[in-house]
Amino acid sequence: MKHAWICLLIAAASSGQPLKIGEPAPPLTLERTLPAGVETAWTRLRGQPVVLEFWATWCEPCVEQIPHVDGLASKYPGVRFIWISDEAASAVEPFLARRPIQGTVALDRDGATFQAYGVGSRPRTVFIDAAGVVRGSMHPRQVTEVVLEDLLAGRNVSPQGPPEPLHIFEDPGAGPVYATALRRSGNPGRGGVFGVDPGLLQGVNIDLRVMIGYAWSVDTSRLVGPEDALRTRWDFCVSLPAGMSGELAILRELLERSLGLKVRAETRQVEAMVLRPGRAKLAESRDGKTMKGLASMLAYQLKLPVVDETGLTGRYAFEYPPDYAALEAFVREQLGLDVTRERRPIEFLFVDSLQLPEYREYLPAR
Repeated sequence: MKHAWICLLIAAASSGQPLKIGEPAPPLTLERTLPAGVETAWTRLRGQPVVLEFWATWCEPCVEQIPHVDGLASKYPGVRFIWISDEAASAVEPFLARRPIQGTVALDRDGATFQAYGVGSRPRTVFIDAAGVVRGSMHPRQVTEVVLEDLLAGRNVSPQGPPEPLHIFEDPGAGPVYATALRRSGNPGRGGVFGVDPGLLQGVNIDLRVMIGYAWSVDTSRLVGPEDALRTRWDFCVSLPAGMSGELAILRELLERSLGLKVRAETRQVEAMVLRPGRAKLAESRDGKTMKGLASMLAYQLKLPVVDETGLTGRYAFEYPPDYAALEAFVREQLGLDVTRERRPIEFLFVDSLQLPEYREYLPAR
């Protein structure tokens, strides 16, 4: 699951209306369940508390929380656990064959349930009491027996574990109208969460390489700099008033001012992977994948720049293979695209100056 940050970044989407605690739960408009045929209408679920887990197989922080939530599900058989993913069955079923989950797994392919519950990043846990009333929402690592006891009693629930990982302000509900913040992450793990919404960028435990690549719109395979420094992990936030744009410009300024970052673009002749249409076997889909996203996935996996010359600008119905090591073969054999290695002029972004103040690490300016 070392690719989690890419998937989170590509899949991040604006959430719908904020979830209202104390009001009836929105409908569960789900495509199907695994196993098939499990009833998920609120009229059928009424009478027992329900815990909704919004997750995905590619989301490393989600997968990390499965044992924790499974343990609670074993202790509370009277609580119904429903795991909701917006992936296709072809991606979820092989995962469940390797790693079973306690409870019902449901597919929300059009994202309507994610939208209805205001879920813009995952993992996310939502609590519905036996009367069908929303009682709270939090990160799954905050869920404890105390939380479930409150749910069983029909009370609103409050986080009991470590703080949720997406917000870096102590009181997200009373956050500032305009803010920028950057700090070293205290999480030694690899999993990170990157949120992208209009006027708001925020991340927890994100590689500095990823932040720079996103801020300058450069694939991380084309970013050259001191590896030890670029592997450091950070929490950050750029929040602008509603309707205002310019998040990327402010993120760039934040990195430049706080870390003494100086970068330059330079074109070099290097070996690259080139994608061409070949005998493409692709069907368009409103919520499908893009060639840009596919190129980014390939670049990360192959550690080479990838040039997209397919001319395919739509969204296409395919799912990435569970084993990302097989991605190149999948692109050739299943998608029908040509993938060749050629020397090409590629623009790279070079880090010329960088200061990490906590450790007094410097890369002198040229």
